[in-house]
Amino acid sequence: MKRYLLIAGLLLCALSAYGQRARRNNTFYVYDHCASLSAAACDVTIQQPASGSRWVMFETAQVYCSVACVVTISRDGTAATGTAATEVSLNGGATAAATGFIDSDAGAGTTIISVELSAGETVALDLAGLFLEDDDSTANNLTFQTDAISGDASIYVRWREE
Repeated sequence: MKRYLLIAGLLLCALSAYGQRARRNNTFYVYDHCASLSAAACDVTIQQPASGSRWVMFETAQVYCSVACVVTISRDGTAATGTAATEVSLNGGATAAATGFIDSDAGAGTTIISVELSAGETVALDLAGLFLEDDDSTANNLTFQTDAISGDASIYVRWREE
């Protein structure tokens, strides 16, 4: 009987720990930036803070251009210091550790991909497997940038942190 109680107790502890971890990992954040541009680029950078960072796991991004454009995703450029943006927690979790920047001045990083969009096209990008480590470095960032256009652009990014 003691053996069954011990096994049941261990099982309850394991399930309790699993449930806490699952809840912690399901805090999703989004940032959406729309701009009307005149021979300018639309830029969004999601960047780790200098301290208090968490793992950032990207889920998806969506980019729209009213005119033909090229959107480039790059990572680990020099730190953005431009206009900080406010992220939204999708399920009421803690404030995001990562910061969004618009009209980003992040330096050139390593290009991951460039995608051409036709006029009026929206492209959804699967970012599963793309992450920023929790190493408290502002040079740990991901930037989405259109080329210079005269038209409307929108960049939406969703990620989770742990």
